[in-house]
Amino acid sequence: MPLSILSNGTLEMLTAVVAASGMAHFFQHIFSVDSLRIYKPGPEVYQHAATSLGIPKESIGFVSSNFWDIAGATSFGFRTFWLNRHSVVPEELGVTPAASLQALSDLPTLVGHS
Repeated sequence: MPLSILSNGTLEMLTAVVAASGMAHFFQHIFSVDSLRIYKPGPEVYQHAATSLGIPKESIGFVSSNFWDIAGATSFGFRTFWLNRHSVVPEELGVTPAASLQALSDLPTLVGHS
């Protein structure tokens, strides 16, 4: 399952953090909003990722621990997975993620990969 990052951070910051964590080999792409000059949850940001990946938005599984980001991505059309480690009550933003996770290790089972 190819993994990418979509962040409001700068590309330089994201690249440095991923490299320092030793996790660069996990990610196929790192997308930053810098070139767009628009921040998430603007739909243009999510569209940028789908267009850059060359796949339909409905085929993208999107994970975030920020419910506002889940709301934006869900409204855009991504299949969303809210990483809710502390079982907080979601903000009332009129959307429901495909699933809520307590840990990233729960994700493979939800997307059909073991």
